[in-house]
Amino acid sequence: MTEKRNQISKGGFIRKKEAEVAARKIELLLDENRYIELSKEIFSDYILNWFDNHYSNRIKQTSATNSRYIIEKHLLQKNAFANKEKAKVTTSDIDLFYNQKLQENYSTSYIRKMHQLLYQALSQAVKWKKIMFNPVGDADPPTVKYEEMSIWSLKDIQDFLRNCKGERHYLIFLLAIYTGMRRGEILGLHWSDIDFEQIVIHVKRSLAHVPKKGYIFTSLKTKNSKRQIPIPEFVLNELVLQKKRIEEWKELVGSVFEDQDLVICTNTGAYKIRAMLFE
Repeated sequence: MTEKRNQISKGGFIRKKEAEVAARKIELLLDENRYIELSKEIFSDYILNWFDNHYSNRIKQTSATNSRYIIEKHLLQKNAFANKEKAKVTTSDIDLFYNQKLQENYSTSYIRKMHQLLYQALSQAVKWKKIMFNPVGDADPPTVKYEEMSIWSLKDIQDFLRNCKGERHYLIFLLAIYTGMRRGEILGLHWSDIDFEQIVIHVKRSLAHVPKKGYIFTSLKTKNSKRQIPIPEFVLNELVLQKKRIEEWKELVGSVFEDQDLVICTNTGAYKIRAMLFE
């Protein structure tokens, strides 16, 4: 028999004529080398196999951790088609799944992430000749709703920084406000990333938490994420003060200090983990 390429369900015909029409379609597809037997593989088995042996090897570790959580929490648990044969999962099943998540008050942007994972998983099933078409392609995920942002005025910023002056996270707040760096990027900032002559910061990495592995430095997601940011003079002055402060810590604790070249660190040189929550 030629390689199976197209997807047709056989059996269960009421009339002989319907069976004959279906048989002719199968013969035609066989002649065109486009016939596929319906896969009996269960959706939950397939998506775990796809993720573990294909998808997770092609994305960042932190992204893989987040995607794995979505799969386990939403696509396997309390999912009506989780134990259905993947070849029998319909667009209607998927739309009902999105509606269920809306009723559970998940955000539209989060449901879109589920949609993207589903689309990628079943698109690969098509490429692997396991199913004929991707039912997610015709599904109707919710449109992302953006909440109106409340932007601080210059006075709000000045009042905030004045009130937290001297607090342990003051430099973090200052960098976040005046450089636009993300939290992980600030906590992953090394002194070697700062050019004091050109007065710029080179953003190269981020500090992220990976379950079961702890905190690790990760590369940035895109080429555009790696960038140079000019430093205002008053921010530069605070960085100089921080550098002097760290030198004092080194002298005070001696060999206990673990020098990782971090700009934001504890008085022993370790990651400032609690700052991940801006406590």
